[in-house]
Amino acid sequence: MPFRVHWADAEHTLMRCDIQAPWTWEEFDAAWRQFYEMGSSAQHPVICAVDAHLMGLLPRNALRVIHDRYSVLPPNISKMVVVNAPTMLRVIVDVMSLIRPDIFKCYHFVPTFDEAQRLLNTRLS
Repeated sequence: MPFRVHWADAEHTLMRCDIQAPWTWEEFDAAWRQFYEMGSSAQHPVICAVDAHLMGLLPRNALRVIHDRYSVLPPNISKMVVVNAPTMLRVIVDVMSLIRPDIFKCYHFVPTFDEAQRLLNTRLS
C-alpha cells in the first residue's frame, strides 16, 4: 500500500501521511479523499506531516494534476509539513505558490522529522 493516512495523536490535531513508491494517481486520489475526510472531520486546526522520503518519482502530468485536483485543502488544515520531499515536488509547490498562494502558502519543506517537530513547536507556541 503506497499511501498511509492516519492520526498521529489522540487529539486529532496532527495527521500523518506516509508515501512509498511506486504509486499511481488513482492511488493518490484515494489517499487524498481519505485525507480530506479526516481533516474535515476535526472541529479545530489540523497540521499534516507528510513523509515523502520514499515517494519516488512523480507520475506524468504532475503540475497539471496537482493544480486541477489538489489545490483545495480542508479549511481547518493550517500547515502541510513535507519531510524530505523530492526536488520535483518542491519545484511544483513553488510554482503552485505563485498561481494559488492562498492554498500553497501553508506548505513547508524540511529535511527531517526533527526539523518538522521544531517547526511545529515554533509555529504552535
